[in-house]
Order: sequence, then structure tokens, then C-alpha cells
Amino acid sequence: MSESPFFMSPNLIKDKSFRSNRVLREPAWELNEVVLSGLRAPEQQSLHRSSASLDESKARNELNISLKVFLKDFDLDKTKEAIDTALSVIGTEYVEELHLALPQIAAGILGFPAPEADSDHKELNEVKGQLLELWRFFEKLVDIKVIKNLGISDCETEVFKYLYEGAKIKPTSVQINQTTCCVVPPELNSFANANKILLLTHNDPTLIWKPSSESLKHYNLRWIIKSVIQVEKTAVLKDKRYLISLTT
Repeated sequence: MSESPFFMSPNLIKDKSFRSNRVLREPAWELNEVVLSGLRAPEQQSLHRSSASLDESKARNELNISLKVFLKDFDLDKTKEAIDTALSVIGTEYVEELHLALPQIAAGILGFPAPEADSDHKELNEVKGQLLELWRFFEKLVDIKVIKNLGISDCETEVFKYLYEGAKIKPTSVQINQTTCCVVPPELNSFANANKILLLTHNDPTLIWKPSSESLKHYNLRWIIKSVIQVEKTAVLKDKRYLISLTT
């Protein structure tokens, strides 16, 4: 039977071991270090969890919390587990933003660059349908005020338009990877401007979990949440951390 180990990072904004390696702080490196640290010193995990709770000196309405969810596939149970875990750990009933990274199994089909003209249309349509079904789940969370705004990352232009037109609750932002798509596709730019959608950049790799050492090779992705907390008025970054669920 496979296991599902769970790892939490410290606050990467304040933790000395991460701050001292600032030049190396690509997301894939950070994730590997979080898991390696968790394996070396599992007793630290409870400290990381307790430090993730919201600072009681700040009123909740003074903070802006965003979650970015990275999934292996379109499994709704794992998606619910990821979000429920993040809300519980942070100690909040809602978040201002949720951004969906394209699930790992679909990134090559739904993301940049656009699928080839002779690609399998049946597979493309099937995966687009799975994306919309996953989006419906997020819409329910907006309806019950668990999430205020929804966004998506690295969605190819026609796929993004399909999602936007099929969604009841429209994405308010789309993130573009600045390392793989240095110029925003003109059609996406025009569509975003016409519909008042924010165009944002990020540096998260498509393959977010990429083991860098032999000791991590047998760990596979279930889900990852990146949590970012800012002071609403000043946009000062207070907390950034990862919640990582893997399988062996």
C-alpha cells in the first residue's frame, strides 16, 4: 500500500536557511529542500505547522491570502483535501485568491505552446472538459465564500477562452510563466484587456515536483499548495510557504 507523506515548509520569507540561499530560490529547489529538511528533522514539522497560523495581532481583513494549487491530475477528492488542509493550517475560513496551475498530466495539452493542428482533438476536448469540471468545484467554493477570486496559470489562449466562456464564475486573472513565455500572446492580451482580466507573471515550472536527489526519486506528486500572505494596504509580504503531499 502506498503512503502519502505530508511536508510543510517554514515561512520562507523569514527562515534563515532559505534566506541565505536566496540566489538559488527557484520553486523546484525550494520544494526539494523542504522535503529533504522534513526527512532529516521530522520533529520540526509541528513547529512549521504552528507557525503557519495567522498572526493574531493583525485583523483578518487587513490581510490578503492567496493559494496556488498544483495537482497531479483532475482528482476532485485530492483537490478538496489540498484546500481543506491549507485553510485548516493557516486558520482561516476563506482566502482572497486561488490560482490553479494546470494539472501535471494536462500541462502539455492545455498549456503553451498551443497544441499542434494535427493533435488528437478527442483527447484535447476530453481534457478541456475535465478542466471545466474542476473549475465547477472551485465555483462552489466561491458560492459558499471560501474563495473570493479565481485565477489560472499558463493556459493556452483558446483553452483559456473556452474556460472563460464556459465558466459561471469567470477567472479574474491569468498567470504567464516569465521563463517560458516571455511575450504574452497578442490574442490572449487582447482578450484579457477586453474582459478586464489581470495578466500576471510567475516563475513556477510546469513540472513543479522534480526530485533532485536519489533519496527523493521514489516520491511522486499528489498535490502542492503555495500559500502567500500579504498586508492588504501595503502589499508587504508576511508569509510564504509550501504544503506538500506526496506519494510513494
